Amino acid sequence: MADIQLNDVKVVGNVITMQVKGDTTEFNTDAFKVNSNAVAEDIIVKMPGVEVNDGKIKSQGQEIQRITVDGKQFFGDDPNLALKNLPAEVIQKVQIIDEMSEQSQFSGFDDGTRVKTMNIVTRENNRSGYFGKVTAGYGTNDRYTVGGNISSFKGSQRISVVGGLNNTNEMNFGMQDMTGAMSSMQRGGRGGQGFMPSMSNGLNNIGTIGVNYNDDWSPKMEVNAGYFYNNINTINEQILSREYLLNNQAGQISNENANSDVLNQNHRFNLRFEYEVDSMNSVDFRSNVSMQNTNKLSNALVNLLEAPITKLRNSLTENLTETAGLNYSANLQYRHRFTKRGRSFSVGVNVNGNNRNTDAAYISQDTAFVNTSSYIETKQQNSDSKSEGYAVAPSVTFTEGLGLYGNLQFNYTFRYNTNLADKYTYSYNSASDRYDIPIDSLSNQFDNSHISHKTGISYRYNKKTVSFSAGVNYQNATMGSNQLFPEKLQTSKSFNDFLPQANFRYRIDRRNSLDVNYMTSTNQPSVTQMQNVVNNDDSHFISVGNPNLKQEYSHTITARLSKADTKTSRVLMFMLSGNVRTDKIVNSTLIASDSMIIENVKLGRGDQLSKPVNINTPTYMLNGFFTLGLPLFKQKLNLNLNTGAMFSTDPGLINNQLNTTTNYRLTQGVVLSSNISKSLDFTLSGNLNYNMVNYSFNTAQNYNYTNQMYSARFNYIFWKGLVFNTNYTYIINTGLNQGYNNDYSLLNISLGKQLFKNKAGELKITAFDVLQANE
Repeated sequence: MADIQLNDVKVVGNVITMQVKGDTTEFNTDAFKVNSNAVAEDIIVKMPGVEVNDGKIKSQGQEIQRITVDGKQFFGDDPNLALKNLPAEVIQKVQIIDEMSEQSQFSGFDDGTRVKTMNIVTRENNRSGYFGKVTAGYGTNDRYTVGGNISSFKGSQRISVVGGLNNTNEMNFGMQDMTGAMSSMQRGGRGGQGFMPSMSNGLNNIGTIGVNYNDDWSPKMEVNAGYFYNNINTINEQILSREYLLNNQAGQISNENANSDVLNQNHRFNLRFEYEVDSMNSVDFRSNVSMQNTNKLSNALVNLLEAPITKLRNSLTENLTETAGLNYSANLQYRHRFTKRGRSFSVGVNVNGNNRNTDAAYISQDTAFVNTSSYIETKQQNSDSKSEGYAVAPSVTFTEGLGLYGNLQFNYTFRYNTNLADKYTYSYNSASDRYDIPIDSLSNQFDNSHISHKTGISYRYNKKTVSFSAGVNYQNATMGSNQLFPEKLQTSKSFNDFLPQANFRYRIDRRNSLDVNYMTSTNQPSVTQMQNVVNNDDSHFISVGNPNLKQEYSHTITARLSKADTKTSRVLMFMLSGNVRTDKIVNSTLIASDSMIIENVKLGRGDQLSKPVNINTPTYMLNGFFTLGLPLFKQKLNLNLNTGAMFSTDPGLINNQLNTTTNYRLTQGVVLSSNISKSLDFTLSGNLNYNMVNYSFNTAQNYNYTNQMYSARFNYIFWKGLVFNTNYTYIINTGLNQGYNNDYSLLNISLGKQLFKNKAGELKITAFDVLQANE
C-alpha cells in the first residue's frame, strides 16, 4: 500500500474568550488583539465587564483590590505598577477571582468575605529569561521623560525593576504612595477634611524607582519583598470663587488666588514569608513600612466683596510646612488543621503604628474695610506638631465541622489602640527676633485610647447550589481621651454593640450566581478629630477638634446577580447596595456675620469655624449598577456598557441649623474597542454623569449639573514599521456656576518608526495639545 502525502490541513475556529470556573472568571488574551508595544492595561480594557479609570480597575462594577502575577504579589497591592509595566505580549490569561480570605481558604469555613483579585498568568516561555522596556523623550519647553522596566524570571525566582523621570505628569504608581503628605496638604478648617493633589492638577516633576522580588526558598517557604521610592515636586496655581448663600451673607463673594510648591518623597517596603510546616500547619508573616517627607510652600490672596464691588476684607497668607512621617504594620498568623473535617485552630497578632512630626510657619496680613477706613492686622506664628500611635490586636479562631455541609466558627479579637497628639504654637517676638511667645489657645497636649473585645459565633452551610452563613459579634469598646494642656480634661465612653452579619449565595449553574451580603461595623473618630486644638493655617477657614465624639455605626447590604455565557462571551451583572449610618461624624460650621469670638477663636466677617460632631439624623446611600460586556461582528469589536444610579443623603450643620444635602446621580458609560489585528488598535469611549443636588436648608439653591467625557484612542502600524498614534479627549460641563461650564479638549498625535529586526525599538515624535485648546 503506497503512502499518500496530503496537503497541509488548517483548523479554523474562534478562540475561547472566557471561561467561568466557580469564583473565577478567566479571559484568554489570545482572543484580544493589541499592538506589539502594548502593556497590560491596553489589553485588560478590552475584556468584557472590565474598566480602567484614573488608575482604578473595576470588574463587573466592583473595584479590584489586589493584583498578583502568577499568584504572587507584584510591588505590594499597587495595581498601576503591574498594569503600566508588564508587556501585554507576555500575558496568557487574566483571571478575575472572588477570593476568599486566607483564613477561610485554610479552615474551609467560608465567612463570605471576598477580596476582588486580578491574577495575571504569564506565558510559559516567558517564565524563564529577561524582558523589559526603555523609553526616553525630550521636547519643547524643556519637557522630558525617561523610564523603563526589566524583569528576570528564572523558575520560581522573579525579579523586576522599574524606574523613571519626567515632568509631563506621567504617574505609574497609585496614590497610596502619596498618603504621607496628607497632613501637610490639609487646608485648615475646610470642614476638617484634607485633600490630595491630583496628578492632573499643576505641573509635576516625578522620579520613581522600585524593585520586586519573589522566590521559593524551599518547597515549603515562599518569599516576597519589594521596595518603591518616588519623588514628586508639584507646582500648582488655583483660582477659586465662592458665593455665600446664607441670608446674612447673601450677596457676598470671595475670590481667592492660591499658589503652592510641594516636594513629596516616599519610601515603601513590603515583605512576606509563607511557610508550610506540613499539610496540617502553616505560618504566615507580612509587613509594610512607609516613610514620607514633605515640604510645602504656599500663599493665598483672598478678597471678600459685597456684590457688586464693595470691598469688605482682603488677606494675604503664606505657609511653610515641613512634615516627616512613618507608618508600619506587621501581621503574624499560625494555623493548624485537625484530621477531623472542618476542625481548625488559628492564632495571630496584628501590629500597626505611625509617627508624624510637622513644623509649620504661618504669616498673614488681614485688611478690613469699614466705610472709608481700613484696619490692618498682622500675624506671624510657628507651630510644632507631633503625633504618634500604635495598635496591637491578637486574635483566636476555632472552626468545627457539623455534619456533611455545616461548620461552626468561634472567634475572639482583642484590640488596644493608643494615640498621642501634641501641638505647640508660638508668636513672633520682634524683640528677640524669635518665635518664643506661647499661644495657649492654639496649643494642645492630648492622648486617647481605644480598647475593644469582640467575640463572635457563626454558622456556615455549604452545598453545591446553595450556601449561606449567619453570625453575630458582640463588641465591648472603651474610648478615653486625656487633655493635659492648655486645660486638663478627661472623658471616657463605653460602647456595647451587637454586630450581625450574613451572606447567601445561590449558584444558578457553573457560570451564574446570586449573592447577597449583609454586614455591620463601627468607626471610631481619629485623634485629629478629637484633639481640642485650633487649626488656623487658613485664617478664613478655621477648624477645631471635639473630644466628646462617639463612634459611628454602619449597616451595609449588597446583592449581586452575575451571568456569563462562555459561548457568546457575554457578561451581565446587576448589583444593588445600600448603607445606613447612625451617629455619623459630620462638620458643624459657624459663619461669622460680623467680627466675633466663638470658642475662644476670633473670627472676622465671613470667616468660618468648623467642628466635628455626631449627628442624630441617619444617613442613607443606595447604589445600583448594571454592566453588559459582549463581542460584536465575530469578536472583531468589544462593547462594554455600564449604567449606574445613586441616591445619598449627607447631613451637616450650618450655624446650628440642620442642612441635609440629597444627591441623585445617573451614570452611563460605553467603551467600544477593536479586536481586528495587532496592527490596528482603537478604543472609543464615552461617560455621562447627571447629578441632581437638593438642599434642605435653602431649596432655592438646588441645582442640576452634567459632566460628559468622550475619548478616542487610535494606534496604527503600517508601511515598513511606521506607527501612527492619536489620543483625543473632550469634556463638557453644563449646569455649573458661571465660569465653570467651559468645555475642555485635548488632542495628542505621534508618528514613530519601529527599529531593529525584532521591532523592539521605536523612535517617535509627539505633538501635545495640537488644538492649543488649553493655553
